[in-house]
Order: sequence, then C-alpha cells, then structure tokens
Amino acid sequence: MTTTNKLTLLAATAVLALSMGLARPALAQSPGSMDPDASAKHFKFMDKNKDGALDEKEFKMMGKDYKQQFQDADTNKDGKITPEEYKAWDAKNTQAMPGMKM
Repeated sequence: MTTTNKLTLLAATAVLALSMGLARPALAQSPGSMDPDASAKHFKFMDKNKDGALDEKEFKMMGKDYKQQFQDADTNKDGKITPEEYKAWDAKNTQAMPGMKM
C-alpha cells in the first residue's frame, strides 16, 4: 500500500469515526486527560444553537444509541441536558470505558 493510499485510508477512518460518534471518548474528561475541561469543551461544541443546553437533536451526534444516552443524561427529564447533567453523565460513562481513556 502506498503512502498516499495509507493517508487516504487514515483520513476516511477519522471521518467515519467522527460521523459515528466514536470520537466522543477522546474528547471526554478522564482522570488521565491532559485537559481537565474537556467535558465542558465538548458540551460547548455540541451546543450548536448556543442556548446553554443540549436538546435531543444536538445530542444526536453521539451515535446510534443517542436516544437512550440522552434519556440517561437528562436526569430531571425536562428534554434538555444542562452542562452539569452532561458533566455527570460524561464522567460516569468515561469511567465505564477504561480502555478509551486518553
């Protein structure tokens, strides 16, 4: 495989991972993370309408199981996820995926 083909394959894999929401663990806060504010930055990135909360449409980028994840994160069941709810949900899910820590 040529270097050009390898780079093309690497780029295609990165796009696929992002589109499937597989990159979220890399952005999530973890005990070994170099950036302790990664969870807040990820929340801000996902909050496309900049209203300070995530609705189900914005949360959809989390991947195919986003509906169940949204319900789990929306602890007060008001149909939106606050930064505090997201941070708690993200910390819980990052601990559940130790192989995904940075």
